[in-house]
Amino acid sequence: MYNLKVRQKAEYYGIGEAASMACLETKQQGNSLAKIIGLGFATEILEHNISISSNAECFQRSMRRAFGDLNPSEVDAVVLHAPGTIKGDFSEFAAIEKVFGPHLPALTTNKWKVGQSIGASGMLSLELAILMIRHQEFIPVVFVNYSHLPKRIDKVMINTVCFDGNAVSILIEKV
Repeated sequence: MYNLKVRQKAEYYGIGEAASMACLETKQQGNSLAKIIGLGFATEILEHNISISSNAECFQRSMRRAFGDLNPSEVDAVVLHAPGTIKGDFSEFAAIEKVFGPHLPALTTNKWKVGQSIGASGMLSLELAILMIRHQEFIPVVFVNYSHLPKRIDKVMINTVCFDGNAVSILIEKV
């Protein structure tokens, strides 16, 4: 489904900072943009505080917890943490392959465009997911060759991880 290549020349994914916020409410309002239907979190013991295991065990557990009773094949897209490091990106992809099996959703990220904004990166990924749901348009990564894109975008998972191996996965759906 994906043609992932390691580029000949290393690209720099800048570290910056940004701000983002969302209003979370316990009851759905008339102007709600999306609904959180799953939340998962997990951690793993790391050899180094900025490493991740080769199969990203923390991501596997956080994604499975976010699914709850939902079948993974119902997820239309995943907004990856994908910080732009070879080991980190391939570890997250390996975790997604394990969790989703043959039903890989469309994968995207925003860090190739906006950089790694440390504290706000998870919220910027949530914003990307909400925009795709609201506009029914998948926003691809320009250097990935997709074999197919979702026709509808109703459910999107957002992944994020901290330097210390704490992963969070949020599953949202269209209201």
